[in-house]
Amino acid sequence: MNTKAQSSMTLSILALTCSLSAMAAPPYSPDLITNGNRWEATAYLDSSLTHAQGNTQGICFFPNGLPGTHQSYRWVSDTFPGWDGIAAQEGDQVFMHRDFAILNPDGTETDNAGHHGIEWEIFSVSPNNEGAGHSQEWIEDKGFGVVSHFVTVKFIRTGKCRYASAEEAMEANQQLERPVNEFGNYLVSPFESLSKASD
Repeated sequence: MNTKAQSSMTLSILALTCSLSAMAAPPYSPDLITNGNRWEATAYLDSSLTHAQGNTQGICFFPNGLPGTHQSYRWVSDTFPGWDGIAAQEGDQVFMHRDFAILNPDGTETDNAGHHGIEWEIFSVSPNNEGAGHSQEWIEDKGFGVVSHFVTVKFIRTGKCRYASAEEAMEANQQLERPVNEFGNYLVSPFESLSKASD
């Protein structure tokens, strides 16, 4: 390879590197709060032959700083008690995690025994942004953990959260009653199916 070709390739690599670096610098647009910080997340069960619909939960996002290339958020559900956590956005990609309280057979709850991770991507730049990705839920046991769900999740921005801060949303979340399915049974986890027939 001659010197001219080497120089051209070097410049191309540097340009690409600078471009990627610029893309990876927050604040990102769209983000999770600017045009409304409340989203609804609807689950579709991966293990179902028809990808049957699970539950829909509301989630409020609040700013939590800009650590490095990440735009960080605190998130709190306004529909499911004990479900809140941390999210990180890099470009159009969003990563969420948190523990949640599980319902025991005797009606009591065990805090932080359920675990949840969601990875999704914003794919629409309209005012009502949409996104989609995958979620995993599992519950602790003495072995490998009990899988609650592997689900596909669709997100849509629905407007502004009624709470002004994460602390206010957390306080309200603690007052929520656990949702029930169409049979009147309490949901064990946030994305549990609405009907036994759709499992």
